[in-house]
Amino acid sequence: MLGTIWGWLVRLVAGLEVAFDGVRTGGLRSVLTVLGVSIGVASVVSLLAVGQGARRAVAAQYQALGTNVISIQSHSGMIRLTRATAATLAGGVPFASAVMPVVGLSAPVRWRMMGSGASASPTVLGVTPALLHIRKAKIAAGTFFNATEERHALDVAVLGHSAAVGLFGVWTRSASRSISGRCPSG
Repeated sequence: MLGTIWGWLVRLVAGLEVAFDGVRTGGLRSVLTVLGVSIGVASVVSLLAVGQGARRAVAAQYQALGTNVISIQSHSGMIRLTRATAATLAGGVPFASAVMPVVGLSAPVRWRMMGSGASASPTVLGVTPALLHIRKAKIAAGTFFNATEERHALDVAVLGHSAAVGLFGVWTRSASRSISGRCPSG
């Protein structure tokens, strides 16, 4: 048994001597090999890091949307989803904590403020007050419209950050008091 271990150890030392002789005699080749291996390892690690970052970003987007959100959309002119459809779905799905019909379109919006004539083309969503609960959203400044304003179909607009910056320029808390929250759309 001792002879087997000794023989293995002698072969290991001899192999290391041959390897170091090869490194010594082919210096440039050895340096280039080490450089190539280093670049290869660095590129694999970088790609794995980018992949993990992308995976986390997608997971965060799904988490922000909500893991318990079901979206039902009609892409047919023959089938129209209405408030009555939403009420039927809310009554027929016992585990649904909120149901909200959404109407979306892209529309030009203009704001006349001291002759600026600013305009933007944001996505306009027709929603209900349930949006805050469903999307777990928070209002940065001002207030969201309420059920009474929805029931009476009052002209109310709630601006997102991008639309507010597009219409009014730099977004600040002091400017938001006069433009966000309840803004007549007419």
